[in-house]
Order: sequence, then C-alpha cells, then structure tokens
Amino acid sequence: MLEENDMDIFEILGVPELLCCLAEEAAELSQAALKLRRVLDPEKKNPTPKTLNECCRNMHEEIADCELILELLGFRDAECITIQKEIKKKKYERWKNRLADIVTKEK
Repeated sequence: MLEENDMDIFEILGVPELLCCLAEEAAELSQAALKLRRVLDPEKKNPTPKTLNECCRNMHEEIADCELILELLGFRDAECITIQKEIKKKKYERWKNRLADIVTKEK
C-alpha cells in the first residue's frame, strides 16, 4: 500500500515521533470503542448523541490511522503479519478456554 515517496513521512518524523503518533491514535481508538459501547448499551445508562453509524465510522477511521502508522513503522509487512497471526491464534485459544472455564463453573 505504501509508495516509495511515503517514506518521506518516516524520514521527517522518525521512529520516536511515529511511536508518539501511534500512542495518540491508539488512545483515540480506545475512546471510539468506549463511545460505541455507550451506543450499544441496552440499558442506556450513559447515552450519547452519536449514532451507531457515526460510532462505527469513527472506529474505522481510528483503526485506519493506527494501521497507517504501523505500516510506516514496519509492523505490517508479511513477516510481521505472520507473527501477529500466530500470537492472535494463541491468545484467542487462551481467551476461549478462560471463558469456557467460567461458563462451566457457573453451571
């Protein structure tokens, strides 16, 4: 996805500043997820004027922002994606097992 001239951003900002940008965008993604949770709350304890569509669009924007910076930092190449898939697979199984244990204990 990145073109040769896109590396200018990397060269201008450098790793430390891009990591700072990533942290900022990750925080914005966190806020977008919390806002979406408020929209989806069936009890509407803390309603928001944002619509479901607006919240979903905001999630997509913040995910794209994070992915762009991750690409610039070199964390989205084929090797990294393979490593990340393996980590996700292990974490998914561990999470699924934890939930299964909870459900079993509740019965």
